[in-house]
Amino acid sequence: MMYGNDQAAKLRELIESTHGVTATQRVVAVASGKGGTGKSTLSVNMAIAMRRAGKRVLVIDADFGLANVDLMLGVSSENSLAQVLSGDIDPNDVMQTGLEGVQFLSGGSGVEALLSMEGEAADAMISRLLQIKCDADIILLDTGAGVNPIVLRMIAAANETVIVTTPEPTAVMDAYALIKTASQREPKPIFRLIVNRVENRREAVEIPEAIISLARKNLSSTIDLLGTVATDPVIPYSIKRQIPVLVSHPSSQVAMDIDAAARRLVGVSTPTRSTGLSAFITRLLRIRADSAVPKP
Repeated sequence: MMYGNDQAAKLRELIESTHGVTATQRVVAVASGKGGTGKSTLSVNMAIAMRRAGKRVLVIDADFGLANVDLMLGVSSENSLAQVLSGDIDPNDVMQTGLEGVQFLSGGSGVEALLSMEGEAADAMISRLLQIKCDADIILLDTGAGVNPIVLRMIAAANETVIVTTPEPTAVMDAYALIKTASQREPKPIFRLIVNRVENRREAVEIPEAIISLARKNLSSTIDLLGTVATDPVIPYSIKRQIPVLVSHPSSQVAMDIDAAARRLVGVSTPTRSTGLSAFITRLLRIRADSAVPKP
């Protein structure tokens, strides 16, 4: 779906009248080339680390196939974006608060439904979504895994993207494939990298170096390394009990690694592209999966 000039102007007016522009609000997509890399676990724990660093954080669970961020944050939620789109609940009732004050919004099947809308239906949904009051400094968008049109649209609409991989060869290859595919659009996304479950110093050095070097050589893309996260037996314990490792084992190596990566993300310069939830939603609905990314 692409918007004409009249529709684009209408969207801008709607955004300005509803929220205005929040220059310091960043939308960060968290993505992986394949499932099983620990992407959602990292998203939740990084959100807690950022909250402890004094940032207001919103996690949007956009993995409509495996939406479980609410449980990871200690809340069993029945409200989701799908209910907002159907008109069953008020837009602001979908926003909830979990452990340590981290806000979250469950996407569920609503993400896929939203991206299939066009014309007046899309305009109506934008109007409803812009009613959501979001005062977060950083919005973490936990996307689905793999190289698919929905994930690519989210990456294109976000301000920046954190790619999560493990040292497993197929995970590395799929992570590079995602970076390569997303980099074929303009403007090129801003990528950052986390290598999860590293078992030794060699993996911690060689895996990110290989990905960053390939991207620089073949894609002319610069990737910022946020950090590596060690394999730790406390993670299965944490996941089984649905308690983020930064809460269950705050002094563990994995918790310290995640905290360091989150603080590095907080500290990197904010992209100059228009920021905030409103701008993200508008870009998301203006981007068609089979088209070039429109100028911001």
